[in-house]
Amino acid sequence: VGETAKLDPQPRCIDEPPSYFGRRGAAADPAEEVVNAWAAAWADKKPDAVIGLYSSTFQAPGEGGSAAYIDQRREQITTGRAPAARLEDVTVNTVSADKRVVTFVQRFGDDRVRRELTLVKEAAGWRIVAERTLEVL
Repeated sequence: VGETAKLDPQPRCIDEPPSYFGRRGAAADPAEEVVNAWAAAWADKKPDAVIGLYSSTFQAPGEGGSAAYIDQRREQITTGRAPAARLEDVTVNTVSADKRVVTFVQRFGDDRVRRELTLVKEAAGWRIVAERTLEVL
């Protein structure tokens, strides 16, 4: 009695959990965390927070240019239907150490939209440089 059994080797499961446990509830990639913040700010109808996540080098799809696209996005966030804060089917594709392409489904009530955001790491952190709607589901 009084002597505790020692395991050899010492288990490290608390310090280093097995990879199959994952990080429940946390984004696995910093770019994914930015996309989740973008979605949450949109759901909360905070246009300045959403717009702040776009890069000054953002390239808008289609005609009209980036400034017009950002203005349209601001209007959409302010007056349009708010999406769900939680994204579905999120996939992060690492293009390089400082570039990620994140695809996901964003839900607006019963409507769902599959989007793709391209992010690059800038001095201020990860920022959106391109955005595409892939399909309306």
